[in-house]
Amino acid sequence: MGHKWGKSAFLNFDNCRGVSVSGSGTIDGNGVAWKNIPFGSSGRPRLICFTNCDGGNISELHLRDQASWCVHVLYTSGFTVDSLDIRAEHTIPSSDGLDIDSSDDVKVTNTYFEANDDCISIKSGKDEDGRRVARPSENILIENCRFGYGHGGVAFGSEISGNVRHVLIRNCNFGKANRSLVRFKSQPSRGGVVEDIEYRDITVDNVESVFDINTRWRMVPPLAPPADKPTQLKNIRIVNLKGTCQAAGVFSGDEYSLKDSFHFENCNLQAQKSLVVSGYKELDFTGLTLKVPNGNSIIFK
Repeated sequence: MGHKWGKSAFLNFDNCRGVSVSGSGTIDGNGVAWKNIPFGSSGRPRLICFTNCDGGNISELHLRDQASWCVHVLYTSGFTVDSLDIRAEHTIPSSDGLDIDSSDDVKVTNTYFEANDDCISIKSGKDEDGRRVARPSENILIENCRFGYGHGGVAFGSEISGNVRHVLIRNCNFGKANRSLVRFKSQPSRGGVVEDIEYRDITVDNVESVFDINTRWRMVPPLAPPADKPTQLKNIRIVNLKGTCQAAGVFSGDEYSLKDSFHFENCNLQAQKSLVVSGYKELDFTGLTLKVPNGNSIIFK
């Protein structure tokens, strides 16, 4: 497996098969005190990390103010996250709620998320090292969860070099402070295939934006060399998505990444701003009814 030096998390569980972490108490990461320290090898610690913890679970706890990622599940098969309450102060950078990373058979239920980054991020390694390890994240269920403040709801990437597949997000509610609840992000160096993803029975309540699909996300030097093939999105299904939003969002990518990627069924949104599509004009939005006050509901650039 790939390794990267970093500051230890507050709680670390390594090679703990069947570990169970639960209770009604609170774990506070004191993230506000850490927030001006750069992320990296000498930077802010994560709150709880599970590595090679097959069959483990975490439940019921109140997790507060993680200095960076809150719960990180890495290289693990068969893990359950249930009935957590995760809330980070809105100025703590990179304070993801839950990161599922090169792990499979993961179930996330009945959890509340409020994070100053992605509420849930699904990953599978970065660039050449991710392709070398080649361990996908797959067979993931996220259901009956609520999402408050967040820069992303359920996000894929940007570290997706080892592939992601078979993910179902269903019966979840996204509140008005959330944005980019359907989020796919990558870079030319990542590569990887993200396939068989379904958002089903999703309610949005005046969220800031719904879609954020960007295969050239955060192109900040130094950049790694491009992969042999760009990231490809395949069979992404959005079913029974309903509600209101400030902006429908953005699709940005090339033909290889987005061709035949998204499929909509019984989706109805009321938005103040149109959906903007750039880089590829052949996307099929049949099944998505989008109402905006003025102009075209979908703008192709």
